[in-house]
Amino acid sequence: MGGVSEPVNRTVPKDEITQFEVEASSLQGVPVSAADVSSAYRFADGTLSPLTGPMNRDVFDRVLDECVIEQGGKLYA
Repeated sequence: MGGVSEPVNRTVPKDEITQFEVEASSLQGVPVSAADVSSAYRFADGTLSPLTGPMNRDVFDRVLDECVIEQGGKLYA
């Protein structure tokens, strides 16, 4: 888990699922690959903690150069 004490949880709480689905149904759909879907699940359940979504170029380059991710001012190796 990247050194975090608890995984970052981005799942929708059970009591908010219906409202979430209503709001999501109005969003434009985009094609995604199986790998994209897998990554979305991993962001949601905390497996990729401390990441909370896809990395931008600066974050990606820093991971490659320094093998760290900065989240909330804290470095995770």
